[in-house]
Order: sequence, then structure tokens, then C-alpha cells
Amino acid sequence: MTAFTESVVEEAALDWYAGLGYAIVNGLAIAPGEPQAERDDFGQAFNQLQTYKAEIPSLFTFNEALVISDGLTARLGSLTADRERFQPWRTISGEGVAERTLSELQVLIEGVFEKRRFLDLIRYFTVFEDEGGGKLLKKMAGYHQFHAVNVAVEETLRAADLARTDRALREREGVYFAGPPRDAQPGDRRIGVVWHTQGSGKSLTMVFYAGRAILHPAMENPTLVILTDRIDLDNQLFGVFARCQELLRQPPAQAESRADARNADLGLAEDEIAFYDALEVNDSAVKVLGDGTLRTIARELVKAVKSNVTIDWTRRENVRAQLRVIVKRILRNYGYPPDKQEKATQTVLEQAEALAGEWDGVAAV
Repeated sequence: MTAFTESVVEEAALDWYAGLGYAIVNGLAIAPGEPQAERDDFGQAFNQLQTYKAEIPSLFTFNEALVISDGLTARLGSLTADRERFQPWRTISGEGVAERTLSELQVLIEGVFEKRRFLDLIRYFTVFEDEGGGKLLKKMAGYHQFHAVNVAVEETLRAADLARTDRALREREGVYFAGPPRDAQPGDRRIGVVWHTQGSGKSLTMVFYAGRAILHPAMENPTLVILTDRIDLDNQLFGVFARCQELLRQPPAQAESRADARNADLGLAEDEIAFYDALEVNDSAVKVLGDGTLRTIARELVKAVKSNVTIDWTRRENVRAQLRVIVKRILRNYGYPPDKQEKATQTVLEQAEALAGEWDGVAAV
């Protein structure tokens, strides 16, 4: 008599389910596949999946990807993709196009459903775009976007000298037709170029890169500035980023001027920028404290000055004297160079006077 343990039964059930064309992660059917006997008959396989979606919608509750195949050739798509959006996955590791002796189905299974790659595809390379009118599209990266972004992120860490030291313990990231610049060195501030052809999904590649960079702990929630050379392209990219803000964990902002772009780069409001500029004129302060500390000081100065100004404060010497003490205390607490504190304090108060009109509504009586 054979004793069927829970693990044996579970394994048999998963094997049976997989035989029907489904990928299972922790008991969830997240990647249904539809095989067809006739060669290259993807239309029939695609239509069968649409039938399943209409008749058994609960099967797709946790869906992440769809696969159609004739046993040799294979295509990958998302839940809302039309027939033309189902595309082959042409590489396994990302280091180059797979050998022609391998079937497309084998390349897709090994290239997509390796555990680490598949989980990364779900977390970092899947977006939902609201097209309006209640229509929500689910989009996922193609093989060229997936591996290009992974290489770009690794090169970003290397160029910023933020690369982790445990790379030898990790699976080597793919370099599909890409790699580090020649003579690349840690901290050299040179990342490289991603070359795309027309219609290959450049906008989404940028979104995927932004999402990975924002979520990477070594990047410490960076500010990304996207530069374009045409207004129509700028509007197009902004629209894509705005529709994918869930991946970015924040709504994007579109700069209308160079000043807006600088504010976005520093992550400061306009009044905070005014105080930051007052502090930044001192080169020694920039070298000693760095941009991060100067931004913190600027924010604290705005908060402190706003909470202590009163009506007609610019003509009341006692209030000015009190503000002077507060400003000096903040500068001293953050280690602002002592020999430059007096000049910085005066500049900050001058900036405060210039902003007084805008602050009238928040000034204390």
C-alpha cells in the first residue's frame, strides 16, 4: 500500500494542473497557457483564451500572463492584450538570442518562468494604464525591455558607485545585446545608452527603468528628470508616466519651464528654492554639507520663518532680531561654516522679505 502524504498529493495535483497548461505560484493560477495542435495557429489558441475569460472569469482573478503555443512556437501576452500584442520571448538568460535549435516554447518557459525572472516580471515589469471610459489595459515588458532595464539599473548603481558587493552570490543579470561601457569604472557617472527601434516600446522601457530605480534601496528614492527635444514627445511621455503612476509609487510632474525642472530635480518648493539658493552661494558650505543637507536646512528655514513672521514684520526690528536668532541657530545646528553664517543669515532674511507678499495669507497676527 502506498501512503499518499500531503506533499505527494499536492505535487501530483500541481503536475496535473500544469499538464493542462497552467503555471502555479503558491496555489494561484497566474499564467494560463493554451496549446493548439495545428502549427502556428495562434489565432485559434488566442480565441480559446477569450472564451475561457468569458465563461470562466474566476480562473483569471490572479492572472499575470497568458501563453499560446502549438508545442513548438509560443507567444506571451497580458490579460488584456489583443492578438498582435502576443509576442515571442527570444532569449533565456538575456545574454543573446537563443539558439535556433531550441523551440520557442522552451525558450519562453525557461526565459520567463525561471522563479527570479518571473517574480521580477510581475513586480517591476507589469503596469496598468487607464485609457479612460472605464477601459483598463494591462501591459507587460517584452524580453528586450526586461533585460535592457535590468542592465541599465545595474549600470546606474555601478556609475553612481552604489553597486552591491554580493553580486557573486546572485544570478548574473542578462546583457541582451547590451553591456557596460568600455573601461567603465565604479563612480564614473557614465551609465550608457539603450538603443531602440521605432515601435519597440521606448516609453514603457523608460517607465520600467524609473520604477526599478525608484524602488531600489541603494538609490534612496531618487528624483528622475526626463529630457525631451519636442513638446509633443514630452506630452506623450508624460501621459504614459501619468497612467503608470502605481508602478512609480507617485504621480509624475510635468515641468513647464527650466525653473520647474530645477525645482523637481531638487525636490523643493519655490520658497524653499529661494532659501536653498541663499545657502548654496557659499562654495565651502556646499563642499562641507552637500546638497542633501542644504535642502534639509532650506525646508527647516521656511517652516521656522513662516511660523514666526507677523503682520508688518519687515518693519518691526524686534521680530527681525528674533528671526535672525532662529536662522543662526538652524545654521549652527547643521554645521554651516561659522565664518559664513552672518552673510547667509542676512541673505535668508532678504529672501524672506521678498516672499513676504506671498506669505501674507499664512503669517501669524
